[in-house]
Amino acid sequence: MAAEPHHWYQLTWIDWFTVAGLPLALVGLYVTWRQARNAANSAKAAQDAIIATQRTIRSKQLMVLIPQLRWTVLELEKAITTNDRKGARKQLDSWRWQAGNIQGILTAADPEEITILEGLQESVGLARVAGSALLDEKSPIFFTCF
Repeated sequence: MAAEPHHWYQLTWIDWFTVAGLPLALVGLYVTWRQARNAANSAKAAQDAIIATQRTIRSKQLMVLIPQLRWTVLELEKAITTNDRKGARKQLDSWRWQAGNIQGILTAADPEEITILEGLQESVGLARVAGSALLDEKSPIFFTCF
């Protein structure tokens, strides 16, 4: 026996659900794609916000530490001119501590600042040598530090 052709008006309710399911599945795929795209955009925006916040914190830390280095230099010069060994050692230790903090901030940052990092590292080493030399009471303080 030959099967009779089906007409749209002869569809059962199960067939109608199948027909309606295809457009709903396509709409669901579109909604899912949009949500995934929005989530990716949100993640990118959050990452950009984190980077901007890190840069802001870093610059504010540097804005505090760099003037402290300048003040330390002034105090070191004052200790040298007054031949104050203890004061000079104190300022050299302060320099090492502050320069170390700045190095830590810059190390996590831009690789283009390598020259600054190298200069800070050298200054920390020189401050350590000068501080050790200040323990020798016989040498003049001016030649010890410079």
